[in-house]
Amino acid sequence: MVPQFLMGMGRLHIARGRKDQGREFLERAIACFERCEIETKVKRARDLVEVT
Repeated sequence: MVPQFLMGMGRLHIARGRKDQGREFLERAIACFERCEIETKVKRARDLVEVT
């Protein structure tokens, strides 16, 4: 699933210290999850964005 991949890439970039790139991936994941109406994933991705 593409949004799950995007969220994973966001986490990876954040873990490697590339917060701006990580945030971009997470924002894209959030948009995909919202289109699919998967609210639990939207919340999880938003929580990660807030931490960065």
